[in-house]
Amino acid sequence: ATAPPTAPTEAAAAATEPPVRAARPTRRTAEAAPDPGDTGGQVPVEELLPATVDTPPDAAEPTDLTRTLEEVATNLGTEDATTRLTELGWQANVVRNFESADPSGLPPGSTSAISVSIHRFDSATSAAEALPYFSDQLVSGSGYDEFEIGELGETRRGLVGVNSQGVADAVAYVQVGPDLYRIGGTSTTEEGDPTGDVIAAAEQIVAG
Repeated sequence: ATAPPTAPTEAAAAATEPPVRAARPTRRTAEAAPDPGDTGGQVPVEELLPATVDTPPDAAEPTDLTRTLEEVATNLGTEDATTRLTELGWQANVVRNFESADPSGLPPGSTSAISVSIHRFDSATSAAEALPYFSDQLVSGSGYDEFEIGELGETRRGLVGVNSQGVADAVAYVQVGPDLYRIGGTSTTEEGDPTGDVIAAAEQIVAG
């Protein structure tokens, strides 16, 4: 996502109707970063990744990533990313990419890749606050536009545009409790429209 487009890069943004904020817990400092192995009684975040998605239909074996705080901060690309993520109680990030085994064999404009990234935070309030911080990076850096993704999760945002590889790219950010999902889809061409496939994947993963 010519070479097949890759799954969308990690970037980030703004929640609609964020929850009323309760009294904030004392923020962590960078010197007191959380232990990624401490699940706090939650289901381990990697268990939330889907085994399969419906699109692309010829997806190869999925590839997985586990990112550190430093790697997530680098992907965000803002000077304060490490500090901000630590303040938000970031704990872990896992990614699973589903890509077409042969994008050249798909009809023009088809969705050729779906990427599922899940960030865990120390609370639902922190995850809701992180949604605009993450997704605003995509809007400010690449000029993506909003699209409706229904009533998934507690807060959510849909963004669509053309990525750095020149193909259509859609991303759904959905916050559920302490988890922030980023579900992205790329097409084989700039004229494609992966929004429907991204919504379907988000419904499968978040609501399913």
